[in-house]
Amino acid sequence: MTANAAPDNAAPDNAALASNGSTATASSTLSPYVPAYVINGSRRATNSSVWLDSTYNSFPDWVQVDFNGSKTISEIDVITQQDDPQIGGNATDEELRRRAGDDRDALRAANKIINRRNDFRNALTAAGRARDALPAGAERDLVSASLASYGAEGVANGVSVGQGRLADGVAAEARTAYFPFENGTFTAQVEVVLSDRRGGNLAVDVAHEGRHVADAQEFAAALTRDVAANGGESTIAIMGDANRTRYDREVRGYTVSSLVAQGLGLDNLSVGRREIWNRGWSQADRATLRSAAINNYLRESNTYRLTPENPGQRYIPRP
Repeated sequence: MTANAAPDNAAPDNAALASNGSTATASSTLSPYVPAYVINGSRRATNSSVWLDSTYNSFPDWVQVDFNGSKTISEIDVITQQDDPQIGGNATDEELRRRAGDDRDALRAANKIINRRNDFRNALTAAGRARDALPAGAERDLVSASLASYGAEGVANGVSVGQGRLADGVAAEARTAYFPFENGTFTAQVEVVLSDRRGGNLAVDVAHEGRHVADAQEFAAALTRDVAANGGESTIAIMGDANRTRYDREVRGYTVSSLVAQGLGLDNLSVGRREIWNRGWSQADRATLRSAAINNYLRESNTYRLTPENPGQRYIPRP
């Protein structure tokens, strides 16, 4: 919840925040979904961080926010429960089921999250089999690093995987939010969002987004090395190859898509009007045909309009 108080000649302030002295109470609470989540300032009300009442299908229910003193309110925003962009957050499958208890609706919601998690797990496994089917070399290594970028479940590495509503035709999306610096290390904070509308080949999509994660992690590592070697300066990393343009990142992502399709034994894989993999391509021509198709797609697509001459933004703009 947001309640903006706008004093004269000042920017609006969220009077409902707990950090501003507000408190929240409710008619009932389904533990651990406490009223405090209403005033934590988050605008992403996910399944693991909302207030829920304990009287399902029984009304009325209410939540009350008490401000720290008298306020003049100019705007009230109420954020309702959304699809979980982190597919259940850090809770294990067992924890999700335990929290649901005997509540059939809560258990149904938990199982929905677990099923989507299993979709991702199965896709990652399938992509791994596709990688293993590729001949040893740089192309296989490119796919391998893409899959490894996700890390292990339950181990914090800056990467989250979730689901949400994406634009039509977009199966998945990697969002590099920022590169925080702590204890001498930069970390790539990346959120991979899978579309809540099924379609396409999830193994291909997961590998593609994993390439974006790996590229962001590579740049974070370059920043860390640069700062350590140059007394807190990161100019070398910013000017270096790891600070990739959007064009470069998408070429690498779609190259991985094509390679996974190859490893899976698919007859073909198309993006837009371009076929970026075809089983009928000769081994001698594969790299050339793959590269040409990806470049044509990135140039033609309204989503990208990217070329080597118009490559889009880097992670950090160069001076």
